[in-house]
Amino acid sequence: MMFENKQTPESRPLPPQFTEAEYEKRTKALHDNLARLKLAEATLYAESPQMVKSTKRKKEFFTTFLIREVGRYIAYLVKTWAGCLKHFLFVGSIHPVQIFPVFIFASIGSAILGILLLWCIAARLPSKRLRKLIFGKPDKGAMTMFDAIGIEQVEAAKRALSRPIRERQEAQQRKVFNLDIAKFLCQLSSLMYQPESGHTLEMMEKIRHKKGSKKRKGFLKRQSSHWESGLTETTLGVDDPAGVISQVFDATQAALMVKEFAKDRRDSKISAFCRKFQIEYEPVSELNSSSAAFSSVFWDRKSNWIVVAFKGTGPTDFAEWVTDLDYHLIEGGSWLKGFGRVHSGFSERIFPRSVKHLGGRRPYDTISAAVSMVADDLKKNGLGEINVWMTGHSLGTAIASLAYARAVMGKNDFGKQVMVRDAYLFATPIICDVPSVHAFNWAMFKNMDKPRTMWRVTNRNDVVANGLPEAGDRPDIVNTDNLFCFAHLGTEIKLPDAVDKPVYVTGNHITQGIPVEIKSEFDDYALMDHRETNKMPQDWTQNIPLLGNGTAHAIDNYWNALSKVKNCYCRWVDD
Repeated sequence: MMFENKQTPESRPLPPQFTEAEYEKRTKALHDNLARLKLAEATLYAESPQMVKSTKRKKEFFTTFLIREVGRYIAYLVKTWAGCLKHFLFVGSIHPVQIFPVFIFASIGSAILGILLLWCIAARLPSKRLRKLIFGKPDKGAMTMFDAIGIEQVEAAKRALSRPIRERQEAQQRKVFNLDIAKFLCQLSSLMYQPESGHTLEMMEKIRHKKGSKKRKGFLKRQSSHWESGLTETTLGVDDPAGVISQVFDATQAALMVKEFAKDRRDSKISAFCRKFQIEYEPVSELNSSSAAFSSVFWDRKSNWIVVAFKGTGPTDFAEWVTDLDYHLIEGGSWLKGFGRVHSGFSERIFPRSVKHLGGRRPYDTISAAVSMVADDLKKNGLGEINVWMTGHSLGTAIASLAYARAVMGKNDFGKQVMVRDAYLFATPIICDVPSVHAFNWAMFKNMDKPRTMWRVTNRNDVVANGLPEAGDRPDIVNTDNLFCFAHLGTEIKLPDAVDKPVYVTGNHITQGIPVEIKSEFDDYALMDHRETNKMPQDWTQNIPLLGNGTAHAIDNYWNALSKVKNCYCRWVDD
């Protein structure tokens, strides 16, 4: 039965201690502080070789772009197949059962990336007519994902996001996948695709050429030398944005730069969505990337929850596709204690091994500082602990998985009275090796007084979620020394392709066989009404073999699949 509480944003009562004007004042000050935080990160990162190269690429010719991307693909092939040869000669088993999967996965990965290279080249063709011929003309009147969710659905999700964590005994008896939260976070993950990184890169270029650049370069050099010498107490970081900014800009320059960075949150679609559902948004980190990857925070200024969202792979960004399909693993490092090896491309986005050119700080520092800032503001509402949730799609889920693991395993990274809750991740690729999975699971189990779950949501045979070598999920079949013995983190929810089909669950993150309930505030009739009222066009290409594995990855198709889910208990996949 559906709950009767259907308050709209306009009718929701305000906590008595603040007027609307006071909320406005608090929120404006918070946005300004978060913009300063991003300016501090941009100041620290502006001189990194990666960012310097990226601004130069904006003016490059098509032939330059073509040569670079083809070279990137050749480098991938050399790295992948040389790794296979090295593994067979010096490390791996010569048993056919071990050799066959390695060649299969290397061949599939090489072929998929070759097709994606052609796709990305087509998207950058100089001729607009050719691009329209290949990709078609967008239908501006077509319904989008953002039209497919109503106020009452978002309000139900908000109420779920704000509730306190369940008691330990209840969590041991069953796990709950909240459908309202999943739908709302799927929407936020889709929103992350709207902004482009171009504005931030332009701002970094301005910072490099700003008057007083010698002073800034001297400051960054001192930062790096302090970090290399282990003098972290004298290294100003993004958790002290005022200190970083004051070392580089005067008061007038700083005010102008903060105003410029505030433009990052003015994307028309994101602004319209946030106004409609009365939530706040701020981009906080570029994730050590010159591509379109970035992280943002969403929150309700009158509640007690924060969502940290990570942008996924840009459909035509070949560098990000190479990162997704790169099989190279590196040591997890001190930031993920107990972890073995993790995916190098994902790890470098959030926990780069060297921060010499980053002012001694990592993107995770920016994110944790941003969450702490928002949490400190929300604590004034007097609504108890602040709930922090994480989400993302594709590449975003991979980075979110590592950030979530650190947040769970760390000690008060986000400050006191802040509770890390569940993660809802859509189309998550392989992340790490088997020892890392054990370390993560142990960290979750030993904190059972704070029961939480990393939900890994999968649509059909999504190529990113299922098409990569995941032998580490089944170490009983493939030797853990195998080159492609990678594994996922979290519990997988396999979405159905039709309303009347069951939802399956698998993974070793929670006890095998424990009841997993999919639950919404709305009954099945209301869910059906939502589905029919805001019906999205169905992507028939998902039914085509091989091609469907790629189109199933689209965030719109994840939304369509979520819309087919009813209140139910999941069936466990018999591993």
